[in-house]
Amino acid sequence: GDEAGDIRAMLNIDSVGVGTSLYVYAGAVITWPPGDAEPEIESVQLLYRIASEPTLNLDIVSPDDYAVQGGSLEVETFVDFLSGFVPLGIELTYSWEVVLSDGTVVTTADETTYWMDNRFEWETLTSDQVRLYVYDTDDDFAEMMLEESQATIDALESTYGLDSIPPLSIWVYPSYDDFRGTLQGNARE
Repeated sequence: GDEAGDIRAMLNIDSVGVGTSLYVYAGAVITWPPGDAEPEIESVQLLYRIASEPTLNLDIVSPDDYAVQGGSLEVETFVDFLSGFVPLGIELTYSWEVVLSDGTVVTTADETTYWMDNRFEWETLTSDQVRLYVYDTDDDFAEMMLEESQATIDALESTYGLDSIPPLSIWVYPSYDDFRGTLQGNARE
Protein backbone atom coordinates (compact mmCIF):
# COMPACT_ATOMS: atom_id res chain seq x y z
CA GLY A 1 0.00 0.00 0.00
CA ASP A 2 1.71 3.15 1.25
CA GLU A 3 5.15 1.57 1.21
CA ALA A 4 4.84 0.84 -2.53
CA GLY A 5 3.81 4.46 -3.07
CA ASP A 6 6.91 5.62 -1.20
CA ILE A 7 9.11 3.32 -3.26
CA ARG A 8 7.56 4.65 -6.48
CA ALA A 9 8.23 8.20 -5.31
CA MET A 10 11.79 7.26 -4.39
CA LEU A 11 12.59 5.58 -7.72
CA ASN A 12 12.67 7.76 -10.81
CA ILE A 13 11.59 5.44 -13.59
CA ASP A 14 12.55 6.56 -17.07
CA SER A 15 11.41 4.05 -19.64
CA VAL A 16 13.61 4.65 -22.63
CA GLY A 17 11.45 2.63 -24.89
CA VAL A 18 11.08 -0.27 -27.16
CA GLY A 19 13.22 -0.13 -30.28
CA THR A 20 11.23 -0.46 -33.47
CA SER A 21 12.77 -2.85 -35.95
CA LEU A 22 12.40 -6.42 -37.13
CA TYR A 23 14.05 -7.46 -33.87
CA VAL A 24 12.98 -5.57 -30.80
CA TYR A 25 15.38 -4.04 -28.30
CA ALA A 26 13.82 -2.84 -25.09
CA GLY A 27 15.54 -0.80 -22.43
CA ALA A 28 14.91 1.27 -19.34
CA VAL A 29 16.89 3.23 -16.78
CA ILE A 30 15.57 3.37 -13.22
CA THR A 31 17.33 5.65 -10.75
CA TRP A 32 16.97 6.53 -7.08
CA PRO A 33 18.10 9.57 -5.11
CA PRO A 34 21.81 9.87 -4.33
CA GLY A 35 22.69 8.56 -0.90
CA ASP A 36 19.68 6.22 -0.68
CA ALA A 37 20.42 2.54 -0.32
CA GLU A 38 20.16 0.67 -3.58
CA PRO A 39 17.08 -1.56 -3.53
CA GLU A 40 17.74 -5.25 -4.03
CA ILE A 41 16.14 -6.36 -7.29
CA GLU A 42 14.32 -9.70 -7.38
CA SER A 43 13.15 -9.52 -11.01
CA VAL A 44 12.50 -7.20 -13.95
CA GLN A 45 9.70 -7.75 -16.43
CA LEU A 46 8.44 -6.10 -19.60
CA LEU A 47 4.64 -6.09 -19.85
CA TYR A 48 3.10 -5.38 -23.24
CA ARG A 49 -0.22 -5.42 -25.03
CA ILE A 50 -0.46 -5.91 -28.78
CA ALA A 51 -2.82 -3.41 -30.44
CA SER A 52 -6.12 -3.36 -28.56
CA GLU A 53 -6.01 -7.01 -27.46
CA PRO A 54 -7.14 -7.57 -23.88
CA THR A 55 -4.24 -9.96 -23.20
CA LEU A 56 -1.24 -8.56 -21.36
CA ASN A 57 1.98 -10.31 -22.39
CA LEU A 58 4.95 -10.80 -20.11
CA ASP A 59 8.62 -10.98 -20.99
CA ILE A 60 10.77 -11.90 -18.00
CA VAL A 61 14.12 -10.16 -18.27
CA SER A 62 17.14 -12.36 -17.61
CA PRO A 63 19.33 -11.16 -14.72
CA ASP A 64 22.12 -11.01 -17.31
CA ASP A 65 20.15 -8.25 -19.09
CA TYR A 66 19.99 -5.79 -16.22
CA ALA A 67 22.47 -4.35 -13.76
CA VAL A 68 22.46 -2.07 -10.75
CA GLN A 69 25.24 0.48 -11.17
CA GLY A 70 25.91 3.85 -9.62
CA GLY A 71 22.42 4.56 -8.35
CA SER A 72 20.47 3.16 -11.27
CA LEU A 73 19.06 -0.03 -12.68
CA GLU A 74 19.86 -0.34 -16.37
CA VAL A 75 17.88 -2.79 -18.49
CA GLU A 76 18.75 -3.94 -22.00
CA THR A 77 16.87 -6.93 -23.32
CA PHE A 78 15.67 -8.47 -26.56
CA VAL A 79 12.07 -9.46 -27.35
CA ASP A 80 11.50 -11.66 -30.40
CA PHE A 81 8.05 -10.65 -31.69
CA LEU A 82 8.75 -12.19 -35.09
CA SER A 83 8.88 -15.75 -33.73
CA GLY A 84 5.69 -14.98 -31.81
CA PHE A 85 3.98 -14.20 -35.14
CA VAL A 86 3.28 -10.60 -34.13
CA PRO A 87 2.71 -8.69 -37.38
CA LEU A 88 4.71 -5.57 -38.10
CA GLY A 89 2.96 -2.23 -37.90
CA ILE A 90 1.18 -3.12 -34.67
CA GLU A 91 0.76 -0.61 -31.88
CA LEU A 92 2.34 -1.80 -28.63
CA THR A 93 1.44 -0.55 -25.18
CA TYR A 94 4.11 -1.44 -22.66
CA SER A 95 5.35 -0.88 -19.13
CA TRP A 96 8.19 -2.12 -16.96
CA GLU A 97 7.71 -3.94 -13.68
CA VAL A 98 10.47 -4.25 -11.10
CA VAL A 99 9.99 -6.61 -8.16
CA LEU A 100 12.15 -5.78 -5.15
CA SER A 101 13.46 -8.44 -2.76
CA ASP A 102 10.95 -7.36 -0.09
CA GLY A 103 8.07 -8.09 -2.51
CA THR A 104 7.38 -4.47 -3.43
CA VAL A 105 6.37 -4.14 -7.08
CA VAL A 106 7.29 -0.94 -8.93
CA THR A 107 5.59 -0.39 -12.31
CA THR A 108 6.12 2.34 -14.90
CA ALA A 109 3.22 4.14 -16.53
CA ASP A 110 1.99 2.65 -19.81
CA GLU A 111 3.70 3.95 -22.93
CA THR A 112 2.82 3.35 -26.57
CA THR A 113 4.97 2.74 -29.62
CA TYR A 114 4.69 1.03 -32.99
CA TRP A 115 6.61 -2.06 -33.97
CA MET A 116 7.70 -0.99 -37.44
CA ASP A 117 9.70 -2.40 -40.29
CA ASN A 118 12.50 0.16 -40.35
CA ARG A 119 14.20 -1.26 -43.42
CA PHE A 120 12.31 1.37 -45.44
CA GLU A 121 11.51 5.07 -45.21
CA TRP A 122 7.74 5.05 -44.76
CA GLU A 123 5.46 7.89 -45.75
CA THR A 124 2.21 8.17 -43.80
CA LEU A 125 -1.07 9.32 -45.33
CA THR A 126 -4.10 9.73 -43.08
CA SER A 127 -7.84 10.17 -43.31
CA ASP A 128 -10.50 10.06 -40.59
CA GLN A 129 -10.08 6.34 -39.92
CA VAL A 130 -7.16 5.19 -42.05
CA ARG A 131 -3.40 5.45 -41.63
CA LEU A 132 -1.73 4.29 -44.84
CA TYR A 133 2.01 3.56 -44.75
CA VAL A 134 3.80 3.44 -48.11
CA TYR A 135 7.27 3.74 -49.63
CA ASP A 136 8.46 3.69 -53.24
CA THR A 137 4.84 4.19 -54.37
CA ASP A 138 3.38 6.66 -56.84
CA ASP A 139 1.73 9.56 -54.96
CA ASP A 140 -1.49 9.39 -56.98
CA PHE A 141 -1.77 5.64 -56.41
CA ALA A 142 -1.16 6.04 -52.66
CA GLU A 143 -3.79 8.79 -52.43
CA MET A 144 -6.27 6.57 -54.33
CA MET A 145 -5.62 3.70 -51.88
CA LEU A 146 -6.25 6.03 -48.94
CA GLU A 147 -9.49 7.40 -50.42
CA GLU A 148 -10.80 3.93 -51.37
CA SER A 149 -9.95 2.54 -47.92
CA GLN A 150 -11.82 5.36 -46.19
CA ALA A 151 -14.75 5.00 -48.64
CA THR A 152 -14.95 1.28 -47.81
CA ILE A 153 -15.06 2.00 -44.07
CA ASP A 154 -17.75 4.65 -44.63
CA ALA A 155 -19.80 2.19 -46.71
CA LEU A 156 -19.48 -0.57 -44.09
CA GLU A 157 -20.59 1.78 -41.31
CA SER A 158 -23.55 2.97 -43.37
CA THR A 159 -24.62 -0.45 -44.70
CA TYR A 160 -24.42 -2.23 -41.35
CA GLY A 161 -25.41 0.65 -39.06
CA LEU A 162 -22.08 0.62 -37.23
CA ASP A 163 -21.33 3.45 -34.82
CA SER A 164 -17.71 3.82 -35.84
CA ILE A 165 -15.00 1.47 -37.01
CA PRO A 166 -11.78 2.09 -35.06
CA PRO A 167 -8.88 3.62 -37.01
CA LEU A 168 -7.17 1.16 -39.32
CA SER A 169 -3.47 1.00 -40.25
CA ILE A 170 -2.56 -0.36 -43.68
CA TRP A 171 1.03 -1.12 -44.68
CA VAL A 172 1.71 -1.36 -48.41
CA TYR A 173 4.76 -3.25 -49.66
CA PRO A 174 5.44 -2.68 -53.36
CA SER A 175 7.16 -6.06 -53.72
CA TYR A 176 6.58 -9.54 -52.39
CA ASP A 177 10.28 -9.91 -51.55
CA ASP A 178 10.11 -6.86 -49.26
CA PHE A 179 6.96 -8.20 -47.58
CA ARG A 180 8.37 -11.72 -47.21
CA GLY A 181 11.14 -10.29 -45.02
CA THR A 182 8.52 -9.57 -42.35
CA LEU A 183 7.28 -13.14 -42.05
CA GLN A 184 8.39 -15.82 -39.64
CA GLY A 185 9.37 -19.09 -41.31
CA ASN A 186 6.33 -21.28 -42.03
CA ALA A 187 4.00 -18.29 -41.56
CA ARG A 188 0.80 -18.01 -43.56
CA GLU A 189 1.03 -15.20 -46.06
